[in-house]
Amino acid sequence: MKKIVLADDDPIFRSMLKRVLEKDGFVVIAAQNGLEALLAAVRERPDMVLLDLDMPEMHGLEALRRLKARSNTAAIPIIVLTGIPSQGNVIEALQEGAQDFIAKTSDIENLLLRIQVNAAIQKGKGAGPGVSSQQENIPSESAPVEKGQDDSVLSAREALTPAIPSLPAARRLVSEAEFEARLSKADSIKALPFVASRIMQLTEDKFSDATVMAREIEKDPSIASKVFKAANSAFHGMQEPVISLERAVVSLGVSEVRDLVFGTAVVNLFTRPSAGSPLDRISLWQHSFCCASYARRIAQHLGADHPETFFLSGLLHRLGMAVYDEAFHEEYAEVLRRVADSQGDIRMHEMNLLGHDHVELTRRVLEKWHITRQLKPLMGYGLSWSELMRMNQADRVSAGILPVCDILTLARGLKPGAPEKLRLIPDVLALSLDLSGDFVRGIDKEIDKDLGDLWSVYVSQCPGVTAPPVAAQHKPGTRNRLLMIREIKPHLDVVEFWLHSMGYDLHVDDASALAQALNFDGLILEASSLPFFKTLLEQLNAMAGDLCVKRVRVIILAPLALEPLVSTVMGPETTAMFTVFSDPYSTFNLLEALS
Repeated sequence: MKKIVLADDDPIFRSMLKRVLEKDGFVVIAAQNGLEALLAAVRERPDMVLLDLDMPEMHGLEALRRLKARSNTAAIPIIVLTGIPSQGNVIEALQEGAQDFIAKTSDIENLLLRIQVNAAIQKGKGAGPGVSSQQENIPSESAPVEKGQDDSVLSAREALTPAIPSLPAARRLVSEAEFEARLSKADSIKALPFVASRIMQLTEDKFSDATVMAREIEKDPSIASKVFKAANSAFHGMQEPVISLERAVVSLGVSEVRDLVFGTAVVNLFTRPSAGSPLDRISLWQHSFCCASYARRIAQHLGADHPETFFLSGLLHRLGMAVYDEAFHEEYAEVLRRVADSQGDIRMHEMNLLGHDHVELTRRVLEKWHITRQLKPLMGYGLSWSELMRMNQADRVSAGILPVCDILTLARGLKPGAPEKLRLIPDVLALSLDLSGDFVRGIDKEIDKDLGDLWSVYVSQCPGVTAPPVAAQHKPGTRNRLLMIREIKPHLDVVEFWLHSMGYDLHVDDASALAQALNFDGLILEASSLPFFKTLLEQLNAMAGDLCVKRVRVIILAPLALEPLVSTVMGPETTAMFTVFSDPYSTFNLLEALS
């Protein structure tokens, strides 16, 4: 029977998880702070420690360091419990030796599954630290420790001696003071151009009219030409040519004029070349522009009051990356290099090396420009799925559109100028937004038309930028028939949408079709539950030799908690024949594995 130390200072969560684990057969020792967790682990020699980070008495990170620094507790797998999976402490915990991390906001079934899988993996590796039936007690602080005695018998004072981290966290490349100083000097976050700032003010003034706005727009020929071009574009379908700025403002509407003027003011920030930069500014702008078009279409589909606001929010959601490239050119190059090398999450590397991520940086710029109130949809970008799920329906719809559109843009093959992974969209969120695969495929041609019409409006005066963004074209050749076996078909299937957009002949079926895999060029397996996944892996293991002879490419898509189970079930040699990815998926690596 497995023994677990559960450390969390929230009595309600601790009690709830303790009951669930005990019902599943675990012996649970509860601790309410890091100090109690450390002492319990030394005393009880558990098979696993579930460790919250933000706790009184002793922070979870300090308890983790000391457990990993001791020979008798270093091998105990430690799983971090966190309410915010993207925070910097999680990165540090994994670097200090934590086995895994679990969001406390996950549903209880998923949380239990992650714990079960980690326990199963440890069992497969052999006897864990808690197998011995003899448990040592911690003597009093005054009790002597005989020379040569097993170091599991230690005093509380010895257990609390400072530990030397086995793997130090990455050092920040700039101090906080230097960060703030350099950011304040960046041209990209200085005040908006006068006309753009004035138009933003006028749209908030209920007494302003089209004539007043037209007079302000006339002061900037570049902006005026874009307003004319937008009003006369096929996108707006005007019957007669618009020849006056006043009529152009009326035709477009106040909200769209505001967004157009503002977008024009920032387009140069995205498209301005940066010598020697690994960040592709044009790709960043193309990604943002396509995301904005998706956001507008989905907002219109949902009957949102101001779809143009979603367009502008999509246009600016990755502004922080361009700011980083300008103000921290060399340091951001290192961030991008590490992302490319490790395929890690870009925000985690930004936080680790610079102390702030591009989401926070975007919001700071918009606050300086005094326009955060007009761009409420932008506040959803950067939130975790669990944070979105906790919102009420109305807020979830408003905040959820941008994260979903960002993923749909990635599925079209448009990278944001940096390595990026493709995440799955939870069914609850897809249902909240009334999105299905059929709907997304249906608006895809409309998106292409939007991009063609509006791209020329925004970038007509930007040197070196000509072609509008389109779905990435891929020619997989003759070996392009794929069979995908999955347990549950998602409401909005991002992977299927992406593979179709890449030109693959994709057939989706359940486990009963696995025997037909030899008739295909590639096989993709996707599962979400432990029993289904184990059964699938066992069948795959039996077919491994035939699949190898037929040269069928096999890709296994597994949740992060289930990924280690692959080698446990099939063995390292068989596993090496296949390609395994966990959510989030790298589209670049997926494409490489299929080629």
